[in-house]
Formats: sequence, C-alpha cells, structure tokens
Amino acid sequence: MTVTGRVMANTAQAIRKAAIAGLGIALTPILGTADFEAGRLVPMLPQYMRRSLGMSVVYPNRAHLPLAVSAFIDSVVGRMRAEIISAQGLQ
Repeated sequence: MTVTGRVMANTAQAIRKAAIAGLGIALTPILGTADFEAGRLVPMLPQYMRRSLGMSVVYPNRAHLPLAVSAFIDSVVGRMRAEIISAQGLQ
C-alpha cells in the first residue's frame, strides 16, 4: 500500500502535534494518553492501537561498550519504564 499526504514525520512528538492539529490520524505511542483523556485526540481503529512502546539500541560491539553508552542505555530504559508505569497508573 502506498500512502501519500502532506505531512511526514519521524518522531512521536511531531506525529502527535500533527494529529492534534487535525492533519490526519496517527498511530500514537503512550505519549498520547493524556491527549485522549483531555479530548484532544479520539481513539480510532482500536484494533490497531499500540499496546507497547518499542525501542532498539544498536551499537557495534558489546565487549568494549563505553561507559557513556552504557549509562545512556540505562537512563533511557529507566525513563521509558517510568513513563509506562505512569501512563498505566501503576505508580
């Protein structure tokens, strides 16, 4: 399927802002939860709603992973975990 349109984005925040502005529909990650609660976004096609947020960290070799890269990965994982817990009301 080929999709065409006026707006293309590669960040969740840009997609969220475009959907709120009425530029189309979006497959949003957890970042959109508050927007649904506030009525800025409405659920469509619930069978396609995202249930989780995926992320991959790619680096050349784990054997000599710099401490900064390891700290970055730990920080991102911790923040994502906290966001998910907060969004699900488990905190």
